Amino acid sequence: MDSCYAATIAALALILAVQQCSGYKCYICSWSPSSPNRTDICTTENFNQHAVKVFDGCVYGCEIVAAYDSNGELENFYRNCVVKGKEVTNDCRDMTTVAFRKHVCRCGSDLCNTAAAAGPGLLGTLAAAVLTVSLVVRG
Repeated sequence: MDSCYAATIAALALILAVQQCSGYKCYICSWSPSSPNRTDICTTENFNQHAVKVFDGCVYGCEIVAAYDSNGELENFYRNCVVKGKEVTNDCRDMTTVAFRKHVCRCGSDLCNTAAAAGPGLLGTLAAAVLTVSLVVRG
C-alpha cells in the first residue's frame, strides 16, 4: 500500500510540475471607455471567448483586472498573464487608494481568467482530491 501511495504522490507532483514548466493558457485582452474606436469583447459583461486572443506561455498564471477612478467609473479592464512577483491567490481582491480602486483576480490554471471570479484550477482541485483519497486509503 505504501508504494501505491508514493507512486500516486509522485505522479501528481510530475503532472503539476509539467503544467508549471509549459506555462498556462490565458485570455489576453483589454478595454477602456476612453478608447471609443474599439469594440468591447473583454469586460465581464461583454466577454467573447471566441474573439479574444489566447496566449499559452503565461509562466505565473492568469489575471483579470478592473481599474476604477475615484468616482467609481471604469477606467480600464484587462485579462492578461500574471507578472513575476505578483501573488496568485486563486481568488479576487480589491485594492483601494485615494485615487483609484482595482478589482484583481489571479488564478493558476489554463484559461482560468474566463470569469470575473477566479477559482482554484482544475489541477489544484484534482491534486486535493487525489491526496484526500490516498490518505483515506492509506490510513
